[in-house]
Amino acid sequence: MPTPESKTVDIGNLVPINPQGVLSVYTNNVGLSATPWDVRMLFSEIVIDGTEPRAELRASVVMSLPHARAFLEALKAAIPGMEAAAAANAAANLKAAENAAKPAKSLQ
Repeated sequence: MPTPESKTVDIGNLVPINPQGVLSVYTNNVGLSATPWDVRMLFSEIVIDGTEPRAELRASVVMSLPHARAFLEALKAAIPGMEAAAAANAAANLKAAENAAKPAKSLQ
């Protein structure tokens, strides 16, 4: 019986598809737990509308420990660039607001 050829796949260039209608959700809180085999993350949104804040569950994600480690490394690499871009955007927005607040110059 012939053996299948070994093939290297660059998963960094895979284009995501959404065959099951996966939703995008906002979360501002995550709870973590782990077993010897996997990491479990419960993503929720802290909602304050009334007297008692509550955490509304939005998504549950389970991944293997090696996958969780790779996810952590990807976040550590990406976040500094995201923070720098956010700071540059905030500075540009501040400058635009300052310029908009200046009185118009008279042409007389």
